[in-house]
Order: sequence, then C-alpha cells, then structure tokens
Amino acid sequence: MNRIIHFEFNSPDADASQDYFGKLFGWEFNNWGGPMDYRLCITGKDEPGINGGFMPSQDGQPRTVNVVGVEDLGAATKKAAELGGEVVVDNMAVPGAGWVSYVKDPAGILFGMWFEDENAK
Repeated sequence: MNRIIHFEFNSPDADASQDYFGKLFGWEFNNWGGPMDYRLCITGKDEPGINGGFMPSQDGQPRTVNVVGVEDLGAATKKAAELGGEVVVDNMAVPGAGWVSYVKDPAGILFGMWFEDENAK
C-alpha cells in the first residue's frame, strides 16, 4: 500500500468546480450522502488512474489533497507526527467506508491517510 489512492478538491464553490471539471474532462459525480457535502468523482472506468472527491473548502481556500492508503492508520498518523508533521484531523471514522486522518508535513503540505474498513462507525 502506501500509494496515493484518492484525491480531494476543496473548492470555495464546489458546484462551479464540479460543473467545470465535469464539462472539461467528462467526469461523473455522485453525492456521498453522509452528513457533509461530499461528492465522489469518477474520473474513468477502463483506464489507469484514481478517482476522487469534491467538497466545499472548510476555510474558503482552494486546495488539492492527495490521500494515501495505509495498512495501519494509527501507526502512520503517529509516525507522521514523530517525523515533524502536524496532525490536523486525527483518525476520523467515515461510517461504512473506513478511517481517515489529515496531516501537514513539516513544509506545510496537507495530505490524507486512509484505512479501508466497512465496519467504521
């Protein structure tokens, strides 16, 4: 594992960004359906690559966040902090899908780490 498996676009105007990328690349979107406005993005079906998600930016700033799949989220988050990273969101459940944490590396790059677990609550 330890590969980028998902991307997230945080947009100050998620509807406009979804419309733009949908028209530009033909990407398809599905609402996640959970408590937050999160749209799954299907970038392709028969080609190499990754899918992602669009969401309104929590602080109004646009950004792209790459999410890395890990085998042990607790250990990976702890190691990220020990290496000088800042844990921004500590191991949070995404019900029915898995667990995620968000970290900034020492230079300020924001990234996510994901552990798949359909029993997450």
